[in-house]
Amino acid sequence: MVKAKFFYYSSILSSLKLARTIKLVWALEPWKTVLVIAFMFISTGLLFLSLYALKDLIDVVSNQEVGSPEYGSLVIRQVLIAGGLAVLHTVVNSISAYFSELQSTLVSEKIDDMIHRHTVDLDMAYYEDPEYFNTLKLAKEAGGGRPNAVLMGLLSMLSAALKMAAASVIIISIDWRLLPILLLFVLPMFAARIYYSEKYNALRVKNTPVERISSYFGHLITSELSAREIRSYNLGDYFKRKYFGIRTHLIGERLKISRQRSKAESMVSALASLGFFSCIYFVTLGAIDGRVSTGDIAVFVVMFPMIFGYLQELTSGITAVYSNNMYVKYIFELFDLRTGLYENPNPVPIPGASVHDLTLENVSFRYPHADKMVLKDVSIAIPQGKLVALVGLNGSGKTTLIKLLARLYDPSNGRITLNGLDIREFSLSDYRKQVGIVFQDFYKYNVTAAENIFLGDIGRAQHAHDDVVHASKLAGSHGYIMEFENNYQTMMGRVFDGGHEISVGQWQKLATARAFYSAARFLVLDEATSALDAQSEHRLLDALKSTLDTRGALVISHRYSTIKHADYIYVLSEGSVVEAGTPDVLSRQNGYYAQIFDVDLRQENTIAEQ
Repeated sequence: MVKAKFFYYSSILSSLKLARTIKLVWALEPWKTVLVIAFMFISTGLLFLSLYALKDLIDVVSNQEVGSPEYGSLVIRQVLIAGGLAVLHTVVNSISAYFSELQSTLVSEKIDDMIHRHTVDLDMAYYEDPEYFNTLKLAKEAGGGRPNAVLMGLLSMLSAALKMAAASVIIISIDWRLLPILLLFVLPMFAARIYYSEKYNALRVKNTPVERISSYFGHLITSELSAREIRSYNLGDYFKRKYFGIRTHLIGERLKISRQRSKAESMVSALASLGFFSCIYFVTLGAIDGRVSTGDIAVFVVMFPMIFGYLQELTSGITAVYSNNMYVKYIFELFDLRTGLYENPNPVPIPGASVHDLTLENVSFRYPHADKMVLKDVSIAIPQGKLVALVGLNGSGKTTLIKLLARLYDPSNGRITLNGLDIREFSLSDYRKQVGIVFQDFYKYNVTAAENIFLGDIGRAQHAHDDVVHASKLAGSHGYIMEFENNYQTMMGRVFDGGHEISVGQWQKLATARAFYSAARFLVLDEATSALDAQSEHRLLDALKSTLDTRGALVISHRYSTIKHADYIYVLSEGSVVEAGTPDVLSRQNGYYAQIFDVDLRQENTIAEQ
């Protein structure tokens, strides 16, 4: 049993990342951390100096004759010393509290920034892994304040230990039995707090996946994105029951531990009270026997609740270090995640040639932790000045191919080249600037119309209004933007005050304008005309073709009216290119292309015959 407990507490200690936590906090705010520590030592020293001064004052009052010549001057001197030290201690405490808050706030904000920055730098593979979202949720719950809370807990323990050491000297001088009695009755409180901190943490980790499911149902109930369908199908009560069913279960488990903790803490608190009255008994005996002076009694009356507070501060510090460390380790787990994308330490500059082509050469790909190849030996060329189309049924691998072009993943086999150079030779950031993509599930940014557009090239030194308008006109969004009172400064969406909701087609035009605004040499439009009417689609394709003197374009669509304008078409089926050619050539063949657009081709032939 003893051996089992030893290994249990050894495992707890080994899980603490104290050195790494202290190193992190120190690296972020070294000098302010030094100030916090310095003020803590100064405050502790002043506290006990003031207590000794108070003891001396009481001894002077009790031992000197009231009528003696030196009585008045001695009392005044001791009052000034004790009072001055007490005032100084108060001032130092106030300054210390300010610097502690300042240091804690700065460290918290910087760590929060590190969490977000690291998350942004991770590749897409993590965003398709449920375990990553569990780790991310726990790290975000920890927040930026936990690492500093660990350090503050350690400082609190050190401060309490120093106070305990100084107080112990005073207490032992009164009666040596007092200190071990206090320790004996307070240690169970420390053990109980550690035990239940561990139980809470184990429950939190176990329930993280379920908490995420609960959050998802809560989001469904309150999100504007699901609001229409939730109401149309009367799904509110259904998802509400699922949400509160999970919440009720989770709350029940937490309350069960809370009840157990309350019972345990009531027992250890009763023991602590028993310890207090045991100490009172021994002090009383000392006063009766004449071993305890008036000054000793006065200091003990002041010191005893302080000693009890120091012991609680010590146990609270240990508990805080332990419980906060449970969160901190998830921050470090997040920080330890590394992108799987290769980043060339000596990247090659993007070619400055006037003519470019983007090519997939025998590319095959499978997702991490998956067995099936999604793409198999795919070769596609996107030359500058040409509109290339990619068609295929759902599940054929089109979206995966776009992810590879965006270099969200790297091919499992084969390579993607820009002007004959493997794109892995370039800086990841530089390469991604060469490809502007309108994703099928594009994001609706609740910012101004202008921002929605210039986010396509956020690195520009200046976002000229004329450039924003030009991209907007190409995409077909300029007309409806100018109908708003604030034009391009109008907030899009109704999430914030003053915002305007727009149709899906209008949102799609904004997303397309974002791609046009970019300096990308290749545009990829994934179903970018799916929400557009026929006229808007025709104008967009004309605008796209007008930019092809300096760009190449890949269009992915299920609409024949879009595909037929392409210079060259690739047909994808089950991850492989099964056909390729011009629209005229493919329409005359009885292949996949003809099957997919059978109705459109027959209708077109009928019109031509008439």
